[in-house]
Amino acid sequence: MAQPLRWRLVTSLLVLVTVAAAVFAVVLYTRYEDSDAATSEAGFVSEDLAGNTVEWDVAPDVEASAVEDTGGRFVAPDVDLSVPLLSAQIADGIINPPSMTDAFVYREYGDLSAPDSGLVVIALHAVRSGAAPGNSFVDIDGDGEPQIRVKAGDPLEVDGHDYRVTDTEVLTKTAATQSTRLWEDWESRDGELVVVTCLQRPGQVGNSLENVVIYAERTSQA
Repeated sequence: MAQPLRWRLVTSLLVLVTVAAAVFAVVLYTRYEDSDAATSEAGFVSEDLAGNTVEWDVAPDVEASAVEDTGGRFVAPDVDLSVPLLSAQIADGIINPPSMTDAFVYREYGDLSAPDSGLVVIALHAVRSGAAPGNSFVDIDGDGEPQIRVKAGDPLEVDGHDYRVTDTEVLTKTAATQSTRLWEDWESRDGELVVVTCLQRPGQVGNSLENVVIYAERTSQA
């Protein structure tokens, strides 16, 4: 059975307009360009949920990600988020979701259709000053400390399966790489879910240095 991967950092667009990816490094970050014809050294440009052009610092490996459509959605009703849920593989030891508009469940971990298959891992991007799925989870308006917008007890729906948030935390990317709470014994953590995105801070320049981690537990058995 696959062993949990260690996170390593890469500048890319996972969870930001400066994308940073990990692993399992979920640390993505990208930047906006004024031109619709923007190109980047990474050679990868896409759009966010609002149709803004996003230039990736590190292009995702679309082929190695082997994306499949689950036909389901990832829904966080308390923050008005509902996006397609796709499944993917970890490419080159890095979790770098290959779009700015979807949530991705990683096949190396637990299977949503099998509650006894261990920890389910979902990653999605956030974009600085943009509208990627991960932006819904953090309020970064103003000059104060960013506030996580979900709390214990809030519902999540993943491909029709119901979960409840149990906790949230902010970790540096280094701490996320080493976090036993996040990765340890994933095979025995039946019914657990983690959702990982990047934290964008107001006025921050360059790559995001932190991840937001949302922990949840399954409440439906179907």
